[in-house]
Amino acid sequence: MCLDAGAEWQGYAADVTRTFPLSGNWPSNEAKQIYDLVQHMQTKCMDMLGPGKRFVDAQYLAHLVAIEGLLELGIFHNGSKKEIYEAGTSVAFFPHGLGHHMGLEVHDVSTVLTKSTTTDVHDKIAPEVPSPERLMLICAKV
Repeated sequence: MCLDAGAEWQGYAADVTRTFPLSGNWPSNEAKQIYDLVQHMQTKCMDMLGPGKRFVDAQYLAHLVAIEGLLELGIFHNGSKKEIYEAGTSVAFFPHGLGHHMGLEVHDVSTVLTKSTTTDVHDKIAPEVPSPERLMLICAKV
């Protein structure tokens, strides 16, 4: 199931997107591995953000973690991490970017992605790797 839920509290809006099996069991080992990779990517990005950090650096980190994980899983198999990044291949796995700012609207647009964050800037870290079926379609096109 892909759950995309939003909420509003004291005038501020936010949303969260998660994918999980309804049965409690993953349909394949590959699906579980992709889920674990996305969780790892999210944790790494959240851990590096804070006052004085740039959201664009989290985006870069997400790409590096994704590339490393997809190489380990055998989904990427040609080129080094650097070559894959420079070719833009990992961009296909982030159709909506790493995430977005939260604010008065669920998807507030911000011009501060390359500036340092402050304590009052909140970002949603929601890396997305498509389903195994969509991965096959993307890889076939890349």
